[in-house]
Amino acid sequence: MSTAGNAKRANSNAARDNEDSLRARKLTQLALQFMNTSYPLPSDRIWHDHYPEHENRKSFTKAFARDREGLASCGIYIKGKRRGSSWEWFVDTARSFVGDASLSAADAYLLEYVCSPMIGDSHFPYAQELASALAKVNNCFGSNFPLPKREVVPFNKDDKAKLTSIQQALAQRCVCRVSYTNAQNVSSKRDLCCYGIFNLRNNTYIVAAPMLDSGCPDNTHIKTYRLSRMHSVKLDETRHYVIPDDFYTSDYIMLPFQIGSAQETARFVVDPEQAPAFERRFSRYGSFAHKDRLLIWTVDVADFAACASWAIAHCLIPLEPSCLCDMWHARLEEVLRVGSST
Repeated sequence: MSTAGNAKRANSNAARDNEDSLRARKLTQLALQFMNTSYPLPSDRIWHDHYPEHENRKSFTKAFARDREGLASCGIYIKGKRRGSSWEWFVDTARSFVGDASLSAADAYLLEYVCSPMIGDSHFPYAQELASALAKVNNCFGSNFPLPKREVVPFNKDDKAKLTSIQQALAQRCVCRVSYTNAQNVSSKRDLCCYGIFNLRNNTYIVAAPMLDSGCPDNTHIKTYRLSRMHSVKLDETRHYVIPDDFYTSDYIMLPFQIGSAQETARFVVDPEQAPAFERRFSRYGSFAHKDRLLIWTVDVADFAACASWAIAHCLIPLEPSCLCDMWHARLEEVLRVGSST
């Protein structure tokens, strides 16, 4: 075969490999979002998060249908249900991962390598749960595995009573009158519309919007409030609100490497192919800037080891600080070395 023919075939194979790689990445991102979500995902959110390159709904619908077939071939079945004029999607747990499932030796090693540092981190709130999960991959994480000691903050009766009131307000969609002291030790009374609740590092947090004098929530100033900083909570059952359709409590939870006191600010180059979707998805975390046609993300970091693993999983290249860059290179070289030996 001629040199030109060889070059043409090589280019064709490279293009096909790149297309396969992009689709594999898309399927992985879809799988992670569905498996980490406890509520149905609207079509518009899926379009927004994963298919920004599709300009019309028909094109998105066709691409998403193809990728649902791809997920099904991996044992993840996505089921849809109509809600009004739109559709919502969720994992069909009755059909997904039925029967035995196994990891290759390389996959098991990579999973263990990325996750095991968090088990020894005293600031990671789910060390026990993660160790139990990894025990299914490697029995060295079994019941005798030494977990870090963490100081457990007792849940006192006052906090329990306040949380009960907030849960009641959330269920009834009625306003809470809260006496609150912020991190700067400034106290004030606030009328809050509670949208969601989550727990992190032995603390309970409430995501809420202030109620305006006009009787509508100020959804441009949704914030997170720590339960232990609330001194009193009273329900105002004469005023009610509606939670926005596009609100997700998960959007207000810190990233895994931000658990703990921030040590330093890090900067990353975002993969150009993922830049639009990444910026939309993580717009609440850090700041973004465009430089030389590249998207630069600046974000606070508390755990550099966890950040290095997270960056690799999200195709980010660190620019600074140097200690993070060194960890990222070391972890990436380890992953590549394991991959080449299998």
